[in-house]
Amino acid sequence: MILEIAEIKIKPEAEDEFVRNVATGVAIFKRAKGCQGMELKQSPEAPGEYRLLVRWQTLENHTVDFRGSADFLEWRKLTAHCFAEPPVIKNWSGAVAGFGF
Repeated sequence: MILEIAEIKIKPEAEDEFVRNVATGVAIFKRAKGCQGMELKQSPEAPGEYRLLVRWQTLENHTVDFRGSADFLEWRKLTAHCFAEPPVIKNWSGAVAGFGF
């Protein structure tokens, strides 16, 4: 399993729209090949900062299948105009399994 973590900073005037558009975009991830779930987190300590967490079956499901799809373009159309700066996106794999996650 791969965990994509996108660090996203949103323009102050676009936060409500961004959150609404991410909710709309859930359907895009539901139909994406190899996507096992997604959620958006908001920092209570840093206004305008969000983390998008997406679980992928394989790295290629994210970097090849999704990024090369029309759905990726649709996702960006929903969200990119809200970005204060380009997001920082990294993919992660498990190192130590604890509990509760």
